[in-house]
Amino acid sequence: MLPSHLILTLIEGSETCQALSEISEYPNYDLYQTMMFDHTTTRPHQDWIYLDSRPNGRLIAAWMALEDTFEDGIRFFVYPGTQNFQPTATYSLSSNHTTFDPFLKEIDDLIASSKYEIYAPPLKKGDIFFWGSRIIHGSISGTNPSRRRKSIAAHFVPEGLEFGNLERNIEVNFKNYKTLKYAYYNLDETFKNLNPLNV
Repeated sequence: MLPSHLILTLIEGSETCQALSEISEYPNYDLYQTMMFDHTTTRPHQDWIYLDSRPNGRLIAAWMALEDTFEDGIRFFVYPGTQNFQPTATYSLSSNHTTFDPFLKEIDDLIASSKYEIYAPPLKKGDIFFWGSRIIHGSISGTNPSRRRKSIAAHFVPEGLEFGNLERNIEVNFKNYKTLKYAYYNLDETFKNLNPLNV
C-alpha cells in the first residue's frame, strides 16, 4: 500500500491537474477522494450516487495505471453513452449496507438490456483514463488470475463548487499539499468514535 503522501506527490507532480483544465471548462480542481486498487474488481456504477459536485455532474475522476494492464487481466471499463442515463431510484433508508441498492439495480438492468457496449482498454503503466461522474464504469475480471492490476483512482471537483452526491451536500475539511488542495478525513478518529472501547 502506498503512503498517502506518495499518492499526493504522484497526483500533484503529474500532469493530471493540467489535463483536468484542458478537458473541462474549469481552470482548477480540488481533490476529494483517492482509492488504491490491487487486483480488485468493481461492479458497474455511476460515481454521482456516491460522490459528485454540487450542482451535480461536474466531478471528473482519473484512473491511474501503476503497472501495465492486459486484455486477459483485470481492467477498468466504461460504457460509452451511459453518461446520459438519469437514474430514477432514491436512496434506501433501511440500512447503510443497502443505501445504494436501488441505484445499482437500475444500472444492472440497463446494462442487461445490451443497449451499450463495454470499453475496457489495456492501459500501460503511467496512463491516466478520465471519466465524468455520470458514466457507468467499474473493473472487469480477466481470464488470467495471475495478472495483477495496481492502480489509483482520484476524484476531483471544480474549485468553488460544493461536494456531495445526488441527494445532498457533504461537508469536508481541506489541507494543502504544495499546489494541490485536497479533502482531509481523519479516519482513525472517525473509527474511534464509531467503535468506542468499553474499558
